[in-house]
Amino acid sequence: ANPKTAVGDMQQLREEMIDTILESDYALDVRGDANDSTRLFEILSLGRIPVIVDTERNFPFKDKVDYSSFALIVDFRDIKKLPEKIADFHNSISLDRYEQMQRNARDAYVNYFRIDAVMQHIIEELRTKLTSRFGPI
Repeated sequence: ANPKTAVGDMQQLREEMIDTILESDYALDVRGDANDSTRLFEILSLGRIPVIVDTERNFPFKDKVDYSSFALIVDFRDIKKLPEKIADFHNSISLDRYEQMQRNARDAYVNYFRIDAVMQHIIEELRTKLTSRFGPI
């Protein structure tokens, strides 16, 4: 919850949010004011499958990360069909696939989105762009 809009004890609200995500099979991710959402990284860190409402977002590391391996992505124009989309998706995957998606979610967080991992990828990308422009660094 955002301290500007949340009502109540922030620590308790945070704990309730974490419990809610952990008790859920899927967790909804809708972008915030920017083109992304902190909620996505919170969901991944807890090893849950995000249902990402895609508002033509630019996904971080989309050339390296297979989002379909851990997320259900639903176009924002299909928002009215969201419950059916989630149910159809859930009914179409096996228990093994469901559990693998949860592991993949956690792996994506650890390998790409946790602060220590994200910095390595940003530095690598900057190095590649600078090398292509200026030669070896």
